[in-house]
Amino acid sequence: MLSAVLVWGVVAQAQDARLVFLAKQLANAKDPRVRAQTAVILGGSGQLGAVEPLCWALADADVLVRVAAVTALGELGLEEGRSGLRGIKDTHPQVKAA
Repeated sequence: MLSAVLVWGVVAQAQDARLVFLAKQLANAKDPRVRAQTAVILGGSGQLGAVEPLCWALADADVLVRVAAVTALGELGLEEGRSGLRGIKDTHPQVKAA
């Protein structure tokens, strides 16, 4: 029988691996729809580790990805994400509306 500590450690490692995978996908996927969907998934993760890759995505060349990143940072509801949003200088109307 696995101890609760061991199970929690396995779950934490799986979460970390998932965040690493998603961060790489957000940075490297060629298709902007994949990057945008990845931002949505990161936003729903509730993880502090999602903030940094989402902040990077605020500078993505594709507006769809930037909108998804803004929305995801807001959805996370973490102060670190809100502070990333305060520094945004994107003038695109869709990004501003998000």
